[in-house]
Amino acid sequence: MREFFNIYNELKELKAKFNRIEELLSFEEVLLDKKLFLHLSRQQRDLEPLVSLLDNLESLEKELCDLKELSRETGCDVLADEEQVLNEKIIQTKEEIVSCYRLYKSSEECICLVVVNMGKSKRLQELLFERYQDVCKKQSFDCNIVESGDKCLLVSGIGVNDFFKKECGIHSSIDTQEKCCVITFDNVFESLDIKDDDFEVFISRSSGAGGQHINTTDSAVRVTHKPTGISAVCSDERSQVQNRKIAFERVRQKVIEKIKEQNSKEYKKTKDKCLLKYQSGNVVRLYDLKNNAMIDGEKSVPLDKVFK
Repeated sequence: MREFFNIYNELKELKAKFNRIEELLSFEEVLLDKKLFLHLSRQQRDLEPLVSLLDNLESLEKELCDLKELSRETGCDVLADEEQVLNEKIIQTKEEIVSCYRLYKSSEECICLVVVNMGKSKRLQELLFERYQDVCKKQSFDCNIVESGDKCLLVSGIGVNDFFKKECGIHSSIDTQEKCCVITFDNVFESLDIKDDDFEVFISRSSGAGGQHINTTDSAVRVTHKPTGISAVCSDERSQVQNRKIAFERVRQKVIEKIKEQNSKEYKKTKDKCLLKYQSGNVVRLYDLKNNAMIDGEKSVPLDKVFK
């Protein structure tokens, strides 16, 4: 069971997380915060099958340990058959744990950027955008509007990708012949994670006006972000600590802007590829905007019943 041992440490962390969630759910402050309570309850529910199997494994291993101890003390070979049965149960439980772990990871909380590309249908775009926000509210997903040329939502939560994956592609209206495209990008802003270890600090003597204090104090600070080579210098203040703080703020802002610029280029490139792919495929959903409905085969389904 190599795979079980590869994930063993993470399994212990997940069980500890489950125990922390159980504790939090007993706090009055959490019970009064409906959104937080639903969020934690969802996490608890998703972890419960895995934790139950881990508890069962722990019980079986303890039973086996006790049986071996009894076997050594009594010298009874009859217990060997019971040991074999327990070993088989342990192996089976470990296999079940690996399967359950895979299922949990497939629905783990994640971040997704949902883009509703306008195409030729502003009305359909607005309708989908509003409906997706309603879905996020009902499913207790965290949802924020992202400023962009397209209509974008930054959504996070358990099951986010599974839901929006089904929405990817062309959405079309039969009465107006208008179309728009829904695209999703998984875990989009991971590259904005800027670590303190990525910076290098250099102190030098400040120059210019300032009198005797400037000439005798090493207070100018240059901070460089090593992965990008971007630097910022500050000698505005007499205090080296203040200059260091300002220089860090300046260089972080420059790095964030640079990363956003690169992400924007990558995003446009990926979006263009997705649009070409989806435009040549089948329509995901067909709408009757006049009657505020979706066409499902020969049936007309009210939109309120489509997005749940």
